[in-house]
Amino acid sequence: MSPRSQSPATTHYEFIAHTGIEDASAKQKLKTVRSHVMRNYLHQQQRQSGQSSKSIVSERRQNKQRARSSRSASQDADSPKAAGTTRNPQNQLAPGYIGSFDVGLSGAPHGYVPQQDVVSCLAELYFTCVIRDKKDGYPQPSFDTLNAKGETMRVVQENLEMCGSDVPDTVLFAINILAYGCSANHEWNEALGHVEALQRLVETRNGMHNMEFDLQRILTCSSFFIAAELLLPPQFPLPLYPSPIPFNLAFQDDAQIRAWRTVKRFPKNNSFVFDVVMRMHQFGLAVSPEWTDKIDKCALSNLYFEVMHTAVVVQLEEPWQGQLQGGTQGREGSIMFKVWAAGLPIYVGAALRHLRLRRDSNAMRYYHGPIFSRIQTILDENGGHHAWPRGRSLEPILATLFYALEACAWDDPWRTWCLHTMRKVSDLLKLKNSEEFKKVLDFFPTTERYQSLTDDIWAEITHLSVPSTLSCVLHVFGQH
Repeated sequence: MSPRSQSPATTHYEFIAHTGIEDASAKQKLKTVRSHVMRNYLHQQQRQSGQSSKSIVSERRQNKQRARSSRSASQDADSPKAAGTTRNPQNQLAPGYIGSFDVGLSGAPHGYVPQQDVVSCLAELYFTCVIRDKKDGYPQPSFDTLNAKGETMRVVQENLEMCGSDVPDTVLFAINILAYGCSANHEWNEALGHVEALQRLVETRNGMHNMEFDLQRILTCSSFFIAAELLLPPQFPLPLYPSPIPFNLAFQDDAQIRAWRTVKRFPKNNSFVFDVVMRMHQFGLAVSPEWTDKIDKCALSNLYFEVMHTAVVVQLEEPWQGQLQGGTQGREGSIMFKVWAAGLPIYVGAALRHLRLRRDSNAMRYYHGPIFSRIQTILDENGGHHAWPRGRSLEPILATLFYALEACAWDDPWRTWCLHTMRKVSDLLKLKNSEEFKKVLDFFPTTERYQSLTDDIWAEITHLSVPSTLSCVLHVFGQH
């Protein structure tokens, strides 16, 4: 099933439909007792920080007061006085420990989470449960994860009903975590619905520029991942650091040399290829041990967003269409470009994961099921492998399948398909050993981890089995 068929025609969420409603039932909901999950979580936070039980009650009262204040502010939004006011700093983001949404590349030492009100505490709990499930190898969300998800959605809806059009940063952050959690659990329709909800809420805030910069980065990072998987356009503008220290000349020269070598593996007169592979090589170099500590972290972070934006847009725009010849050659070129473009987000995600692996051996794998399905459809239609390109034009497909295979956990069902398809491509390219296999892959964007796995993956596709060393490595670096 293609990702397009998985996406619903319309997505309606109750917490969006009821935004701004202030009826008796909404007010009554505010008086209900918080769930056992929330009480247990706050009690745990209290014990760790040494707070008294009175502080929890006080915090809840403060949260309600903040929401009421936000609601009052939204009712006066049309007045000239309200138009020039500064947003309540209590709605802004504060330092925290969730760094995954900050992509680990910013100049800040840690990620950012909202202040500890009820909705952000629940979202934080849900995020923690999702991460724990993946690291523990659970095939389905645990009861704790489902419970935390339900509570987060309930409190998000309550906050939206209270706040009207003046939606706090904490609520946007919580909806973003819901989108991330659903995508991590392969619930793509729900994830898409949450992203669409964020879009509408961002519009009520008059755009991203009125938000905390760190929140802009968080929302954009998650939306890019979902957009890449479901073949959607970018949802938000790029949140780039102003005036970062530029990459030095040696770095730029290295990336350009690699990009020129890559362009030679593609059909001529496709100038857009150089711009795309240049960015991919830059990111691969930037996360390598040789360069990571030598370049500005803000420049590296900006590069990540720019590269991911490129990977999303090139699939949609298909810039090769107007430059391909007709007939069989044009059809083969179209297959090659579509497969190659589909695999670009896999490479970007893996390069970031490889950077994290040097810092945390438990860095999670991304799940690319919709992208794998799209690549399979492209290769299977129009006669299957009989319609595939030949010669050098088949090499970008081999590189893409290499990225896809490395992204699969050892027990991923897609792994078998990747192995058999790579075997067919290797036979068509008449590759005889791992050295020839590595020589082809060296023309394309890579990382030090990709290079270290070349021999093992060649042995795997040759024997169509998982070598013991590779199986152990994949098991150590996560099941997801």
